[in-house]
Amino acid sequence: MKKIVLLAALFLLLSILFFLLFLNFLDDSLDNYSWTKAICNKTHCQDYEIICDGKEIVTQAPITGAVIKISDTLEDLRDEKNKKEYCD
Repeated sequence: MKKIVLLAALFLLLSILFFLLFLNFLDDSLDNYSWTKAICNKTHCQDYEIICDGKEIVTQAPITGAVIKISDTLEDLRDEKNKKEYCD
C-alpha cells in the first residue's frame, strides 16, 4: 500500500512540474514573433526579417534579393514611429 501511495505522489509531483514547465514555455513563445520591414537609405530600400522577443530585437537579417533602388523624389509615407521602431 505504501508503494502505491508513494508512486501516486511521485506521479502527481512530476505531472505538476511538467505542467508548470509547459505553461512557462507557452508564455515565452507568445513574446517571440517575426515580421518584415523595409529599411531605406537615400538610394535603396532593403527588406529585413526582424525577430523580436517582446520589445527587444533578437535578430535582424536582410532578405536576399529584396532590395530596390529608389528615386530621390520618393517620399516615405510611414510615420516616424513606424520608420524607427522595430519591435512593438
